Amino acid sequence: MHEWVGKLLAVQEIDVRLDQLREQVESVPAEARRVVEALRAEEAKVTEAKAALQDVEKGIKAIDLEAEGLRTRKADFQKKSAMIKSNEEYRAALMQIEQCDKLIADLEDKQLGVMERLEAARSGVAAANRNLEAARARAEEAKGDLKTRMSNAQSQIDALEAERKPALEGIAPDLLRRYERLRSSPARRHQANQRALVPIREGVCCERCRMNVTAQTRMNARKGMLVSCEHCGTMLYFED
Repeated sequence: MHEWVGKLLAVQEIDVRLDQLREQVESVPAEARRVVEALRAEEAKVTEAKAALQDVEKGIKAIDLEAEGLRTRKADFQKKSAMIKSNEEYRAALMQIEQCDKLIADLEDKQLGVMERLEAARSGVAAANRNLEAARARAEEAKGDLKTRMSNAQSQIDALEAERKPALEGIAPDLLRRYERLRSSPARRHQANQRALVPIREGVCCERCRMNVTAQTRMNARKGMLVSCEHCGTMLYFED
C-alpha cells in the first residue's frame, strides 16, 4: 500500500468514528423528547382515568339525590294518607306511595350497576397511577443513560479530534482538500459510514458504488496515482 493511502485511510477511520459519535450526540435531544412524550402520555391516561371516576361519582350522587327526593315524596304521601277520609283519595295516595317504592327500587338496582362501574373506575385510576410511577422511573433512568451517553461520546470525540491533528501530518494539502470536499458533499454529508477513499474491489470495481472502473483507472491506482471512480467520484486506491 502506498504511503499516502495509508495516511489518508488512518485519517478516514478517525473521521468515520467521529461522524458516528456526533450522530449519537445529535440523536440525544430527539430521544429525550420521546422520553418526555411517553411520560406525558401516561400522565394523560391518569387524567383521563380520574375524569372517568368523577363522572361515575357524579352519576351516583345524582341517583342518591333522586332517590332522596322520592323518599321525601313518599313520606309526604304517607303523612297525608293518615288524614284522608275518602276511600278513593286513600287508594290514590297508596298508589302514589307504591309508585315511589317502585321508582326507588329501580334506582337502587341502577345504583348497584353504577357501583360496579365505580369499582372499575377506581381500579383504573390505581392502575394508571402505577403505570405513571413506572414511566417516571423509566424516564429518570433514560435521562441518566442519555446524559452518560452524551458525556462518553463527547469524551471520545475530544480524544479523536486530538488524535486527528498529528494524523494529518505528511498528507499533501491538495489531496487533503479533495478528501474534505468529498466528505462534505451533500450526497455524503449525512452518511456517517460513507468513505471518500475506498479500494477497488476484487481489482475491478469501486467498493462504494460497485460499478466497474476502467483499465486505465485500475492501472493508475496500482501505480499509486490519485484516481477517482468514473461513476460516483469516490477516490480509489488499489488494495494489495
